[in-house]
Amino acid sequence: MIPNTNSVDWNIVRTNHNVNSGNRTTTLLGLLVDTNTYSITNDQSLFITKYLNIDGTLDLVGESQFLQNTGSVVDYTGSGSLERDQQGAANLFAYNYWGSPVASNGNTYSVGGVLNDGSDVNNPQPTLWTNSANANGSTTPVTMSRRWLYLYENYPEASYADWKLISEATSIPVGLGFTMKGSGNGGTNQNYTFVGQPNNGTITSPVTANYQALVGNPYPSAIDAHTFINDNS
Repeated sequence: MIPNTNSVDWNIVRTNHNVNSGNRTTTLLGLLVDTNTYSITNDQSLFITKYLNIDGTLDLVGESQFLQNTGSVVDYTGSGSLERDQQGAANLFAYNYWGSPVASNGNTYSVGGVLNDGSDVNNPQPTLWTNSANANGSTTPVTMSRRWLYLYENYPEASYADWKLISEATSIPVGLGFTMKGSGNGGTNQNYTFVGQPNNGTITSPVTANYQALVGNPYPSAIDAHTFINDNS
């Protein structure tokens, strides 16, 4: 089934073949993506007002966005995943700061569990890892250095020693960010593809007064930075 082309928001869509959203924003009451790919293209948006289940692939192409209304549900029993591309500086010595828009259960994620080499946007592959200080951007998939994976979770302000070294297997609360240096692929940027179930609902990362935390946007869509700052003033 393909979405109704009229401007309605009560459709429940179940895909049984590959679907391309086309050059328009789509709003649905419910979406069930079976063993196929539903691609949101041309930097468009998909709105789900009530229910999502992914057994196939929900692919956000380019700057396309996926949004859910307050109270909308992600069924985490689905065996599929959402794909979200993000670009970071490829320089071996440049720290990139990340937050994952996906997880496996809506609560926690691991870097190795969600981060994929997106050099080929049509075939993202799980990144490889090394203990070496430098990543290797010439391998397929790229090999990242785990020596620069750090968290900063509700620690005293500007306390450099409190950065917490993690591995790619460390369980991280959704909403908390992490650091990682570039892949050294010889170019300016490296494309990564985050693959997993989309995060949804209210996500909190408590910060004590005069403490700090490295947080990231936990959703597979843009958020209003001004609203975020004002709401957490």
